[in-house]
Amino acid sequence: MTSKQMVKDKLEEYERKSLFGRDGSIKRLTSNFLGKARHNLETARVMFDLSESGSAKEALRISSSYAAYDWAIVSAYYAMYHAALGALAALGFKSEDHEATRVGLLYYYVLEGSLESRYVTALEKARKLEEEYVQKLHKAKRTRQIAQYSVEEEFSKVEAKSLIEDALRFVNRISELLK
Repeated sequence: MTSKQMVKDKLEEYERKSLFGRDGSIKRLTSNFLGKARHNLETARVMFDLSESGSAKEALRISSSYAAYDWAIVSAYYAMYHAALGALAALGFKSEDHEATRVGLLYYYVLEGSLESRYVTALEKARKLEEEYVQKLHKAKRTRQIAQYSVEEEFSKVEAKSLIEDALRFVNRISELLK
C-alpha cells in the first residue's frame, strides 16, 4: 500500500518543478478533456477494427497485412490520460506530466477518499475513484510506451482489445465521477 505522505511528497516535488499545480482557469476545460478522451477511445476502436477488417483494408487500398494494434494501444492510453486530466481539471489542477497526472489522481481521488469541502463544492457529487482505475492508467502508460517506441515487440489484438476495454471502463468511470 502506498503511504499518503509519500504520494503527497511526490506531488509537491512535481509542483516545485512546475509540472503540477493549481490553475483556476483549467476547470472550464473539464468537458473538453473528456471529449478528447472519448475521441481517443473512438480512434483506438477504429484502429483495432481496421486491423481486423479485410474489406475495410481493401476499400482503403491498404495492405491486407496492415495491423495497427500498436496505435490502438497508444490511443487507448491517451483516452485514459485525457480523462485523468479532466478529473484533475475539475478540481482546479493542471498537470504537465504523465506521471504527475497519475500521482495527482492517486492523491486527490484515491487517498483523499472523501474530498475536502472545497473540492466537494467544485466537483459536486464527487466520489472516491477506485485505486484499480489509477493502476490501470499506470499499466496503460507502460504498455503505450512499449507500443509507441519499441520496434522489437509485436502487439497482439488480445493486448489491444484488453486495453481498449480498460480505457472504456476508465473513461466511463471518470465521466460518472464528474456528473
